[in-house]
Amino acid sequence: MVTPKINAPQQASGTDWQELLVGQDDLWAGLRDAAAAGTLPHLILLAGLPGNVQLPMAVALAQVLLCSGGHKPCGGCNHCRLVQKLVHPDLHFSFPLAKSKELCVNHYAKWRSVLQKTPFMDLPDWFAGLGEEGTQANIAVAEVQSILERLLLRPFNAACKVMLIWLPEYLGKESNRLLKIFEEAPQHTFILLVTSNPDALLSTVRSRAQLFRVKAVSPETIATYLQTHAGAEQDAAWQAALLADGKLQNALNLLGTRSTDMMDRLRQLFIAAYQYNPLEISEWVEWFSKLHREDQKQFIQWMLGLLSFVLRRKYAPVLAGDDGGNALHQYIGKLAVSLNTRQAEVISDAANDCLDGIQQNANVRLLMTDFSIALSRTLKRKHEQLTNIN
Repeated sequence: MVTPKINAPQQASGTDWQELLVGQDDLWAGLRDAAAAGTLPHLILLAGLPGNVQLPMAVALAQVLLCSGGHKPCGGCNHCRLVQKLVHPDLHFSFPLAKSKELCVNHYAKWRSVLQKTPFMDLPDWFAGLGEEGTQANIAVAEVQSILERLLLRPFNAACKVMLIWLPEYLGKESNRLLKIFEEAPQHTFILLVTSNPDALLSTVRSRAQLFRVKAVSPETIATYLQTHAGAEQDAAWQAALLADGKLQNALNLLGTRSTDMMDRLRQLFIAAYQYNPLEISEWVEWFSKLHREDQKQFIQWMLGLLSFVLRRKYAPVLAGDDGGNALHQYIGKLAVSLNTRQAEVISDAANDCLDGIQQNANVRLLMTDFSIALSRTLKRKHEQLTNIN
């Protein structure tokens, strides 16, 4: 499996961030108009699923705030061009890092590069770009001090300045040091908090910010986007969209996989587990353990997406994009008949535990052996034979 590096839509002057706001027309129109009219709150919280469009939306909103054109964002003024390239001196960033004494300003070059290539990124994508996979993320004391210092700066060459804090949930208790400036920001200052877990923020932070929720993107919208912007074939686009769970980055990652291969591998595991064949289980675990760690995570995420659609199929006999000839749809249909709801939920929970273990550098052979045994027990709990498992 290969994870593609799919670039965001590019212009000569940089990335067109508005083109990335897939499926968010109503929310974006409201935010854009408020920013252009000068009625946007100074502290807002953009919340969405991991790997969704809240980060590009924050950058696009910063472009509106910093634009000097008549119709904002005009896309042609110097401010717009600088934001499109993420180099505007009045656009500041803060984000999680692995080392407590490091400052984000010293990682701006890498940040710009990864964000341009992976605009819908989640924390694992960012840490993979940093070469810090599997390490603990945080926004430490030194970075909080840097945030405070930058917020007190006067705008350099725009009418205002913008601080974009990505994943502020990693501030933890250090958020308390920012409460006063969150409540009473300096004049001509906007603070954009971009989160995938708003409940992890301190209640004192949430109460000071106006929350805007970025909705999950429908499979139909994702499939259309993949075909028009990523050059995907219709069948591949639909397979990725159906298993992406409303997350665009998941869909882009899945485009680089061969769903048929993963489906065959998953079928092998289910059959071996149902038959409780120790040799075949061992061979499957050995194959899985030799994959690159990112491919291991991607396989588990793919399986979770498939199980999600198995559950949906039990209540909606026809899924979007199902023309009856798609092998993935057919396999989802077979599993929906073979598994009861409780089995699918138990398997999903166990797969989520595996994903957490892989991210924490657990021993993959032991992890997946335990998963296979648990899978076997779960499948055996159903009294009737699972005739459609293969």
